Amino acid sequence: MVSPATNTEFTPAPPGTTRMFWLMTLQYGDGGTSVQTWNGVSDVRPGTTRTQVYADVRAQLLALLGVANAAVLTFVLDADGLLA
Repeated sequence: MVSPATNTEFTPAPPGTTRMFWLMTLQYGDGGTSVQTWNGVSDVRPGTTRTQVYADVRAQLLALLGVANAAVLTFVLDADGLLA
């Protein structure tokens, strides 16, 4: 599916993948008292859906936070390359 979230220093995407930039803001904690935004890139294989990337990124961030659930306030997913 999706490679682990990384902050790559201008290395090309592995062959057969597309590098995607993502940004996600989560609200979590008792009463939703904490809000935090993360961003990164993931190398996505052909056939991967936006829903799969969303679920994978969310799962990685929940594990990082050590929480079972959080409200997603923002999710952005775009190709990481810029048009010439």
